Amino acid sequence: MHLPPFLIALLQELLDSHDHDLVFSGARGAYLRRSSMSRRVFRPAVDGNPQTHTGPVIEGMHFHDLRHTHKTWMIEDAIPEIAQARRLGHRLPGIRGIYSHVTPSIIADITRALEDRWQTTQPDNDKRRHLRGACNKDGVTPDLYLLGRECPQEENSHDNHDDRLHSRGDAGE
Repeated sequence: MHLPPFLIALLQELLDSHDHDLVFSGARGAYLRRSSMSRRVFRPAVDGNPQTHTGPVIEGMHFHDLRHTHKTWMIEDAIPEIAQARRLGHRLPGIRGIYSHVTPSIIADITRALEDRWQTTQPDNDKRRHLRGACNKDGVTPDLYLLGRECPQEENSHDNHDDRLHSRGDAGE
């Protein structure tokens, strides 16, 4: 898995903060169990943690939603379908899967796009983008900068699933 520079640096920082061989581990360096990961790490991160006074990022988000968001970002960034499939562990059927290949320049495009998304969402960046998660059951999207904004309603659309995960630039972009 090819990672953007910001993520490599963050993971290295995390590895340097403890003496375990695993990036994410339990208190004694063992593997995290699924229930521990969800309860101690993921849920507090997305739903907020009153004990540490951190607010929610995307309340109610599921771990698998991260895959949907990544796929949507690759579509937005014009990453070829073959690279999207390979990155998510899928295979393309038929001729598309036989004659399509992921090149080093496509890999560089993916990591550059992810790095750009990170850089443009940092608080000190004037060009930051607003990143949204999927609309919740109440029709509200948990926007990382404008939490609680209403989901866009599409005329004559009964299922806007494909449009619910997206990145929205600032007005005028």
